[in-house]
Amino acid sequence: MPSADGGAPAGRSRRRILAGATLVVVAGVVAAAILASRGNGHQTGRRRAAATGAATVERRNLVTSENETGTISYAKPSTVADRLQGTLTWVPAVGRVIDPGERLFDVDNFPVILMNGTTPAFRTLDSSDSPGPDIAQLNANLIRLGFDPYPIVNDDEWQPATTDGVEAFQEADDEPETGSLTLGTVVFLTGAQRVAGLQGAATAVLDDASGSGETEFVDGTPTTSTATTTTDTVTTTTTSTARAPSAHDDGEKRRTNSAISKLDSEVGHLQKQNQRLEHEVAAAKSHHSSRKRSRSGGSGGDTSGPASGGDSAVLTTTSTSLVVTVNIPAGQQSVTHIGARVPVVMPSGSTVHGRVTRVGQASSSGGNSTVPITIHLDNHENGGNLDQATVSVRFVEKTARHVLSVPVTALLARPGAGYAVQGARAPYRLIDVTLGTFATGFVQVSGAGLRPGLKITDSQG
Repeated sequence: MPSADGGAPAGRSRRRILAGATLVVVAGVVAAAILASRGNGHQTGRRRAAATGAATVERRNLVTSENETGTISYAKPSTVADRLQGTLTWVPAVGRVIDPGERLFDVDNFPVILMNGTTPAFRTLDSSDSPGPDIAQLNANLIRLGFDPYPIVNDDEWQPATTDGVEAFQEADDEPETGSLTLGTVVFLTGAQRVAGLQGAATAVLDDASGSGETEFVDGTPTTSTATTTTDTVTTTTTSTARAPSAHDDGEKRRTNSAISKLDSEVGHLQKQNQRLEHEVAAAKSHHSSRKRSRSGGSGGDTSGPASGGDSAVLTTTSTSLVVTVNIPAGQQSVTHIGARVPVVMPSGSTVHGRVTRVGQASSSGGNSTVPITIHLDNHENGGNLDQATVSVRFVEKTARHVLSVPVTALLARPGAGYAVQGARAPYRLIDVTLGTFATGFVQVSGAGLRPGLKITDSQG
């Protein structure tokens, strides 16, 4: 029975309080569901201070992103073959970086030199050759390496200055100064090369740590030698005690040792001259064979891979640049494009940036269709073996800049459909909102009555 002092209005007030409590509970459930489904976002701008029961409508940049796992490796793998088909006498250690102008390996104790270029060597290079990209590369390398005593014009024609430059190049490498380059004595690859592995016979050749195998001389006495020289000692006896060595004997011994050392040195010099003569003969034969192939339309193949005709692989190399390969689901390939900038989280936890350089074709494996994405890193950490390491790549899906936003926990679910926020000050009115981008606990909102700085209630306060 309603009282005379307003019992009926008091009952209605209690019902409004219960309805408001129910609204808050529903909002809490909805907010939890939104947080669970939208936890993979990224937000930039000011973050909300510690919850106090109220939040503020603010403008923020909201960025949603997708994290994918990728594999880091070195770019542009190549295989380098021995085109001279001689005996490998030196190969570099795995992991060594070889710059243009330095030797890749030795054949019959003569170096095979790396030069910068994109066109593989396909012929012996000499003054009789027609213009071509290989000559243009040779001229550019001779200029860059400083082997142009008479200025070389940087074009694709062989010039007298090119011959002089080749001779200067050969002299610096202690090779016969023929003025021509036999096919196989230089290898054209792009930039510095990192030795990734050894192939075939190269695995049996000693690397840098074992030295070059050449005999070194100190004070006229070989410190290492492939042969042992034996001298007979003649002992003279008399009826008296053995005679002590005299100064004359010591002098004779020194002269004898000096003569032996001189002979050894001359023999070594003759052996080296013989090697050079053999190399010149081989070069002439190879040049003659190359000219025959050229006239018959033949080609020497590609130095960046195993060539035909018996050429054997020696090294596998890569560039010194790191790349990341990520296979993303085919339905999500729209999250990136060639040229896009992406952050990459390295194994150490640090973040470096990279640029997408390739978006491949979709392929299926195990019922899943994926698209390979290649990312070139701007830089990488020094030290450690990063080859084949696992990294995390963040692809940006959507960016909403300078938009009104509120914490997800401030949303209230309207009965039936829709959402609202409630003012934190009297009269505590509800403001209907339309939701946009979600990111890291915040959501983009729009609606009449919203403005930056407006205080609203927060269920997490």
